[in-house]
This record gives sequence, C-alpha cells and structure tokens, in this order.
Amino acid sequence: MEGKMTDLNGDLLTIEQISGARQVLQTSGLCFHTPVLHHVQTLCGLDSDIDLYLKLENMQNTGSFKIRGLVNQMTHISDSAVRGQTHLISMSCGNFGKAFAYMVQQKGLKGTVFMPDTASASRAELIKSYGVGVKMVPMAELEPAVNKCLMDSNTMNLFHDNIDVMAGNGRNPPGIFCGYVYLAILEHNGQLDCYRFAIAQPTVFVCCFAPCVTTSVGLEILEDVPDPDVVVVCCGGGGLLGGTAAAIKLSGRSNTRVYGVEPEGAPSMYESRKAVKPVVVQGKTKVLGLAPPYTGYNAFRLNVEFVDDVVLVSDDEIVAAVKRLFSRGLVVEPAGAAAFAAVMSGKIPDVKGKKVVVVITGGNVTTQELNKICG
Repeated sequence: MEGKMTDLNGDLLTIEQISGARQVLQTSGLCFHTPVLHHVQTLCGLDSDIDLYLKLENMQNTGSFKIRGLVNQMTHISDSAVRGQTHLISMSCGNFGKAFAYMVQQKGLKGTVFMPDTASASRAELIKSYGVGVKMVPMAELEPAVNKCLMDSNTMNLFHDNIDVMAGNGRNPPGIFCGYVYLAILEHNGQLDCYRFAIAQPTVFVCCFAPCVTTSVGLEILEDVPDPDVVVVCCGGGGLLGGTAAAIKLSGRSNTRVYGVEPEGAPSMYESRKAVKPVVVQGKTKVLGLAPPYTGYNAFRLNVEFVDDVVLVSDDEIVAAVKRLFSRGLVVEPAGAAAFAAVMSGKIPDVKGKKVVVVITGGNVTTQELNKICG
C-alpha cells in the first residue's frame, strides 16, 4: 500500500466529455436511446395539472441503465491493458451484475460476480446464464471478499467512481498505465477513503459495482423533451443522478430542477449532502438496488454541483409506485420506481403546471416478485 489519497484528482464533467460518451454509445450497437412516454399523467393516475413524461430505462438492453457505463468502460480500455487478461470481477446486487455478465459474454472473456447473499436467487441464476461465475457472500463481507481477491490475485481494478468512467468518454483512468490500482475501502471510523496499491503485472481486470454510468440519459431527455422544468432520478450511488444533472445543466438548461430520490432506509446521498462530504450509511431498506454502503467521492461532487435536492421515500411508497405502474402496463422493479414514487407521493415541490420527466431506471423483476409486491 503506497499511500492514502483523501482527495481524488480530476475536474468535474465537461460537455465535451459528455458528448464523447454519447458518440461511443451510439456506435456500440450494445445499448440504445430509450423511449420517453409523453403526457402520461392521467394514464399514471396523477393530477392532470402535471405534464408527466417517463424515460423508460427499463426497456434498455439488459433491463436497466447500467449497460451504458459498462459499454464505455469495456470499449475504451486499451488492448495493452487487458492483453492476456481473461478474467473480470465485479460485485453487484443484480442489475450491474447482469449488464457486466452480458458484456463479458460479448467480449468472449471470463468473469465472476460477487453478490450479497440477500440478492434474489433468480438474479444470480440469470447472471450465471451468461456464462460467468457467481459467489454469494454476506453483505458485510462483500467488499472485504473482493478486496482480498484483488490483493491475492495481483489484480487490476478500474475504480468505479472515476470521473472518466462516469462520463464514458474513453480516456483511461489513472492506474491503467502507471501500474497502480485504485480501490475504495471503508475505514473503521466510518469515513470513505481511496487507497492506492502498487502492483507489478496486473493479471485480472475488475469492473466494480455501483454508479458506473454515463451521462447520456440526460442528453436523450433533452432530445425528447427540450424544455423540462423538473427531472427526477432514482439515486443509489449517485452516478446516474449526478451525470444526468450535469448533462442537463451543462447543455444550457440551468433552470431545470433536478431531484434525486433515495429510500428512507438508505439515504447515503441525502446524508452526504447534509454533511458536505461522502458518508457511510448502513442501509435498512428492502430496495437493495438503491442501498450502496457509501456515496462515491466524484458522484458526490457532481451531485453538489448540479443536483438541486435529494428527497426520501418509504419502502411502502416505492411498492405503491410499482403497483401503479404495473396496473398501467409497465414492468418496473422497486429500485427503478423510486423517482415515480416521489412524484406520486407529492415529495417533489412546485410541479403544478410543470413539465416533469421521471427516469424509470430498471425493470429486472420476476413474475414471482411482482406477484409478491402487487398481491
């Protein structure tokens, strides 16, 4: 271990990075511009004085927005960085793991996903179906297990909170060429720091879980709804929220209000904003897809700079949103419905007469799970 870095270098996202990321996605053939449903406030059972739009990332390849960031990561890692390295490792509760497994399959590589033992068996089986291994470990042991794998295997890790990864503009993060691995570790005092590991010959390339995401969702929203008053986005680690807000604000829509939505039992970004620094939160929610153990530093920076506020919704309000959307013909997982839950429960201020865009972030839910939710 060569030194602790309490601050990560790198500027906030630029519009040039954001545009570059969009080009990568458009030419990849692996993910696409998802549809937006227009003027659906009445269809969704809301008051007619809200002009509601739904951005349907549940219709994205692999069923969620997570594929966007992975396409950018795995497209632009140089051949020299992965030459001879055929085993990739990730950790995920589900959606990132599914997208990761798909990309590993597309690249003809081998991979393993570390999953918390609280994740659904159906998601683990689906990930296995892409030909990658799955290791189920207790939630508290998830990150230590990956850390041990990194150190024991002489592993290269692409730090998920890197600004270029979020932008997806193709520039390799520090470490790919200088022989360092950046790895997030939780300190005993509850603070999140980044440690730098010096390694010799990297043998495994690792894509970490959480907000490994691009800003392209924000650009697509503006193409379909050029003048939104309000945009509401689910927030887990904060990468999608911060990236979407950055794309919208840097595209000249500084008056558009952007809100993040977290479960009451996993308010990592909400508490980080209050503390004016990233903090660790012990999640107490059934919505595991929105319950990362911490907020990434660069995701936090983007949120402070571009996001207007973060609001909280209860698990019951999220379940009610899933039911409402399903009754209208939309299959949405609980983590993907949090933003709609905030609008449905009146948590977003000043929306009367406004154009409100809600990002539905994922639809990876089985019929058995839906039956349990919807009764």
